[in-house]
Amino acid sequence: MASSPPETADDALQRGMQSARNYDWATATDAFRKAVALDPESVESRFRLGWSLWNQADSDKPTLGDMAVVYGAQMFGFD
Repeated sequence: MASSPPETADDALQRGMQSARNYDWATATDAFRKAVALDPESVESRFRLGWSLWNQADSDKPTLGDMAVVYGAQMFGFD
């Protein structure tokens, strides 16, 4: 059984970019973290990691509905 060659930083970057195109920020972030681990000197890997973390944080913001439910629950004494 032939084993596949080890993943390179470029492979991880490509996987991350494909995930980012699908707006799958959690998978993209993991791939970019792998790219940074494989090549810590790569400016592109570190930039892409920051970009994916920014987009993931932006997409995980609470909505007005989320905040209304939390506020209502607090008004009734629920945590």
